[in-house]
Amino acid sequence: MLKHLFLTAALLLTLTAAGPSTYSFKIAKLHYGGGGDWYANKTSLPNLISFCNQTLKTNIAPDEATVELDAPELLTYPFVHMTGHGNVSFTDAEAKNLRRYSPHLNIAETVWRHLKGGWLQPQDYAQADDLAYATNRCLANFGNQLVITFSPFNAN
Repeated sequence: MLKHLFLTAALLLTLTAAGPSTYSFKIAKLHYGGGGDWYANKTSLPNLISFCNQTLKTNIAPDEATVELDAPELLTYPFVHMTGHGNVSFTDAEAKNLRRYSPHLNIAETVWRHLKGGWLQPQDYAQADDLAYATNRCLANFGNQLVITFSPFNAN
């Protein structure tokens, strides 16, 4: 009996010391071009992860990933950390992928997409005055008759 108790205690200590075998998610550091130093502040993300795991009891993987803006893997990370300073520029492919990753961050683009994709009618484009009037009419009804449902992040 004592032997089984000792083995059980040893097993539990081993599992506890090893920590969790899987994590809820991993955070990626954004590798961007344009002359900005994306690699700066090497401790900022590890410190943030450590703080969240210890203080907030989250289960974030302690090792960060690095992802480029035009990589398909960008869409698999629920959080992407951008650090550094200086110039930041995006290629067309990077900007397109960034819009796919975070459409909720660009509300103006989302509203315009709804305007041109359904709320405005073909006759509204006949003249500049018609378009201005129709756009103002739609924006005046935004939130009442015209509603956008913003969806949460989905990694799938």
